[in-house]
Amino acid sequence: MAEAEEIVVTTRAADMFVPSYYKVYDRQRHLLHQFYKDGSAVLWNGSALPGHSCSEFFLKLPATDHHVNSYDAQPVMDRGQILLTVSAYDLGKTKNQRHFHKYSSSVQIRSKPKNTS
Repeated sequence: MAEAEEIVVTTRAADMFVPSYYKVYDRQRHLLHQFYKDGSAVLWNGSALPGHSCSEFFLKLPATDHHVNSYDAQPVMDRGQILLTVSAYDLGKTKNQRHFHKYSSSVQIRSKPKNTS
């Protein structure tokens, strides 16, 4: 794929992924596991959560209301993957008390199936 085309594909993938992911995270968290493939690991405060337990982990978190400030997507050379960095804040509630949490995260997304030949 030509470099310019790869950047367009990467940008479109990020533009579709970010709002979809955070909508599910905030409103349909029980479906969040569908964004992870089997064997995926989530790093949370430096500790890895195996793929099967990440859905259980997310369900135990307090309600969230994410607001994305910005995101950046870069193609990972010749791997069919995207490195996505998101800066956001959360205006969720914990026991009827609003909280503010600002964070950034990086995610590696496979944009096409791995070449098996």
